Amino acid sequence: MSGGQLQRVQVARQLVFDAKILILDEATASLDIVSSEMLLDTLQSRLKEGATCLISSHDLDMLEKYCNKVLFIEEGRQSFFGTMEDFVARYSNITEYTINYEGLISKELEDKISKNYKITSLNPLRISMEEDFDNNELLVLLIDEKIKILSVEKNRQSLKEIVRQQG
Repeated sequence: MSGGQLQRVQVARQLVFDAKILILDEATASLDIVSSEMLLDTLQSRLKEGATCLISSHDLDMLEKYCNKVLFIEEGRQSFFGTMEDFVARYSNITEYTINYEGLISKELEDKISKNYKITSLNPLRISMEEDFDNNELLVLLIDEKIKILSVEKNRQSLKEIVRQQG
């Protein structure tokens, strides 16, 4: 049997017992995309039936998509347990905003903006900084330059970006 086939057999054995608590270590390792999605959909169904599922994984995209709680362990000790939203709020070190606009940002305006903010994109305008900011200063700067602001969105960092920052 291949690694993926063995993984499916091991998970299937656990699911057959109709356990109320499932503890899975790297449950989607060695599985193809279709098998991974089927497994995760099955686990979600089990959760709706009242089961509890603990998953340990290096697949941060999967964890972010399917998990609602995070247990974060640093140096062998629990440093966080709570919702995904609370984890992101606590550990996110960078704030990023996306500003959709009409008009042209001149080189001169770009230079003014980059004095106080890190520009990651010009169209739409994406800026990031280490701490939250009073966006009125930036918005006034844009409006003074006849830039029509269509929307301002505060972006949420992904779990992967936060873990990268933690190093």
